[in-house]
Amino acid sequence: MSSYNSFKLFEIANISAGGDVPKKAFSKEKKSGFTIPIVSNGIGDEAIYGYTNIEKISEPCVTIAARGTIGYAAFRDEPFYPIVRLICVIPNQKKVIPKYLYYYLSNTRFFGTTAGISQLTVPMVSKNDIKIPDLETQRKIVEILDQVATLRDQYAKLSELEVTKLKTLKYELLYTKNQTGKAVKLKDLFDFKTGYTPSKSIPEYWDNGSIPWFRMEDIRKNGRILSDSIQHVSKSAIKGKLFPANSIIMSTTATIGEYALLTSDSLANQQFTFLTRKVNCCDCINIVYFYHYCSILSEWCKRNVNSGGLLAVDMKAFENYKMKLPAIDEQVKIAKILSMQEQKINCLDKMVDCVQRQYKYLLNHLLNGDFDLGKIRLEEKEGLC
Repeated sequence: MSSYNSFKLFEIANISAGGDVPKKAFSKEKKSGFTIPIVSNGIGDEAIYGYTNIEKISEPCVTIAARGTIGYAAFRDEPFYPIVRLICVIPNQKKVIPKYLYYYLSNTRFFGTTAGISQLTVPMVSKNDIKIPDLETQRKIVEILDQVATLRDQYAKLSELEVTKLKTLKYELLYTKNQTGKAVKLKDLFDFKTGYTPSKSIPEYWDNGSIPWFRMEDIRKNGRILSDSIQHVSKSAIKGKLFPANSIIMSTTATIGEYALLTSDSLANQQFTFLTRKVNCCDCINIVYFYHYCSILSEWCKRNVNSGGLLAVDMKAFENYKMKLPAIDEQVKIAKILSMQEQKINCLDKMVDCVQRQYKYLLNHLLNGDFDLGKIRLEEKEGLC
């Protein structure tokens, strides 16, 4: 295993900060004669302020956000023009490979000033310690991390493409091809009930609870088809009956338009309205079809809120919303197509998360010299989804 030497960042790199926008050589859009990106503090494309014809930095470089997204590191190997105090770290390539420096700085936690508007300065960055092995070891580490990062980005790109495909499918199957179906009001299909929060001052409502109690956090963390919740309540907390399985929850106050299909008897907080199929409507609307249709209903909710006071959906209009229903067998076919596409996306997202965790694990240990590089073998697996 290679030995690592410790340096202050200023000992192995030239560090500077971006200045003002070059107003005499500036274009908001990329065009002929203005192809050099002007880069500010930010993440991804949001960091690009505009374009110029001046190459202020042309060497491989790592930039560190000094304001806003403080500490965000990006690798840049094409000419650019830094502004708004964006910190630029140009490595001495006799000592450190630019991409190795990027990986190290991306894994470094930076703290800004505490007085006034927080910011990061060149002197603050310059004093950071960095552990560096020999150049050949650096190359091997970069090769490994590049391979894992590329695999993660490939899965993420595939997921984005499948999300776009799902949106197209929904528009075609739920809207464009569904203009001849029978128009039915929601209130004729569903019973509406508002969720609630059992009193937090009564411990027995919450102690050793086993009944799912859904909140917005459940959707954000676990998706839109939910069988269990993060928090639970006890039977004594129930007012009347539980909301039955195969109900839809739609957020109709505060954060508008979030929805989920609940596959277990449960409760939810008052931010949600439960939509439960009427007994005589179970054979005329497929709940999975309606779950997918809620992506359209969600957008309608966002456009139809009461003005003034707490942001809330116009519930009278909501109950009278008309949706066109195809025949039940057609609903089942559409639901199956959309569910398969959604499952594909979920699988890809899980792979992104899995590879990202592998990437973070390797990043932490490789930069600290914890592994024998000769024993690391990465194989790209096929057919995972």
